[in-house]
Amino acid sequence: MTRKWTRGGAFTLDGVHPGYTAQAFVANHVLGELNISLGLSAPLYDLEMIAQTDPYWDRDGDGWAPGPDYAASGIAALLFLLTDSDDTDSTVGAELPPEVWVQLSRALLSELLGLPEIRLARIIRAYLCFTTSL
Repeated sequence: MTRKWTRGGAFTLDGVHPGYTAQAFVANHVLGELNISLGLSAPLYDLEMIAQTDPYWDRDGDGWAPGPDYAASGIAALLFLLTDSDDTDSTVGAELPPEVWVQLSRALLSELLGLPEIRLARIIRAYLCFTTSL
């Protein structure tokens, strides 16, 4: 496990929050201290087992992690654009979708204007209809 962004599983796509394996690593240190201090025998997490399914772990070494399997919204959606679609092949990295600029625009406008994405899409559609009719 390294501290490099998406290259060793320590951090999530934002580079700030610990990934699943790093969270277990920290928990193991806390549990270890509790076991010593309080005479407990709480089991520690198996880091290798967690790393096998950690979506922030780069398995093929190309610098891109597959990322989680849920949809993101807002600014977080931008981070999800930088994920590895095939983490078994080091020649395949992040591939930006054809509509990347639309996704970037929606996420940034939604964040800047504070509007939900559905309402924002309606506003953009109305604006485009208006400007094309001029």
